[in-house]
Amino acid sequence: MRHLHSWDDFDRFRKVPAGVDPAWAEHIGRPLSAVPDPWECHDSWAEHFKAPLRAALAEMGIEMEEVSQTEQYRAGAYTEQVLHAIRHRDVIEEVLAKHRTKKADTVVENEQEAAALADSVADEDEEAQTGTGSLARFPYKPYCRQCGRDTVEVTAYDDDSTDLSYTCASCDFTGVTNVATQHEGKLVWKVDWPMRWSFEGVDFEPGGLDHSTPGSSYTVGKELVKRVFDFRAPSYVAYAFVGFAGVQKMSSSAGGVPTAADALKILEAPILRWLYARRQPKQAFNIDFGVEVVRLYDEWDALGRKAADPDRHDAQTLAFERASATATAGTLPTPAVVVPFRVLSSVADVTAGSAELISRTVGHVGYEHASVDDLEPRLTRAMSWMADFVPAEDRTTVRTAPTPSGSRRSRNGSGSGSACCWTACPPSSTSSRSRPSSTASRSSPTACLWTQTPPTRSRPTRRPSSRCSTTCWSTPTAVPGCPR
Repeated sequence: MRHLHSWDDFDRFRKVPAGVDPAWAEHIGRPLSAVPDPWECHDSWAEHFKAPLRAALAEMGIEMEEVSQTEQYRAGAYTEQVLHAIRHRDVIEEVLAKHRTKKADTVVENEQEAAALADSVADEDEEAQTGTGSLARFPYKPYCRQCGRDTVEVTAYDDDSTDLSYTCASCDFTGVTNVATQHEGKLVWKVDWPMRWSFEGVDFEPGGLDHSTPGSSYTVGKELVKRVFDFRAPSYVAYAFVGFAGVQKMSSSAGGVPTAADALKILEAPILRWLYARRQPKQAFNIDFGVEVVRLYDEWDALGRKAADPDRHDAQTLAFERASATATAGTLPTPAVVVPFRVLSSVADVTAGSAELISRTVGHVGYEHASVDDLEPRLTRAMSWMADFVPAEDRTTVRTAPTPSGSRRSRNGSGSGSACCWTACPPSSTSSRSRPSSTASRSSPTACLWTQTPPTRSRPTRRPSSRCSTTCWSTPTAVPGCPR
């Protein structure tokens, strides 16, 4: 079995996203592989977004055979198929015309889905003609040889010589390209897709709902692949929109929306796979980067305990197993010692993200482990979530110098309004009812966790937030604002 992943990097650059230099409007109409990377970290716009997805898929154990449409078209791999489509352009137009009258609007559920559909290329062929008269719906469109854009109008085509004449609306260039020998363009999308099914011998291909409605890409392609390319349409499953929640503004370099790479900063690879594996493809859902992450990890850990019991196997544990391993990559990385995400993130919050200190702290409260590595990859994700996805006003500020004498304190005991936390053990006069839950010595320089409220003389004025399972205390010399 071959898992083909086709990069549509020979598609046109359609618009400049928010947050990108408006000067990039100069590149609208050029292939994505020919647009420079505004962030100057990759060779092209296309590669800037391909690289992190490629890495994320590998992390999730997904092996694939990559196909670049730029490389395929430029190398002439599709030349015979392109010429065949041009010879059958009347049949293609007949099919396209029939389905134009059947086009149905996709029902959207929210603003995110509406925005995604607005960027869809499913009906791009309907937006602009390739020429005039009998060439108005020509199935092949070259990129201008002079400026590199697809803003061209086909003015003539010779079936015998395969010479195609065009003029460019952007730079006024008038040129002739030989379709058989000069590989300067591509088939329009609704012809390109079924052509590739035939060329690659595709058996199965899923697609978004925007490609699945009457008159859209798959319904048109299903007829074209049979009538023009003499091949059967692949089995098809439409998948629903996957949204996101709990995310503040994303960087434009990430496309303005969360990606698989962003999700893997806070979710272990099996958990991200599980979000899909446990649902039907047509079931829409959100990937929540906010407080829901804590509940999600709790649910995953509980399911792991259930899956470990042979007598409790069911559909849920089957989804767990499918998410946890692949046939080629084997079992995906999970921590050797499973510490609840809520504990790791809470401790990360009050230790300024020190992996070593977090490791020693969770060891004190019952999660013994040989090294920090035993907590990975969850530890890094808990630290990333706390640092990058929890709002600053909800995080604890650990200060390195005392608040100046006479500074006004807020309700939580800190002049900044942030939670205050002790970074080592409280004084030895602590009452027996607030004994540390670990066996750490009171003289230990590392933080310890207390299961009850310490005595009044060393009590912060704010109780722990609901996301914390414990409260961290230490000598009052490290954090200002705490009562002494």
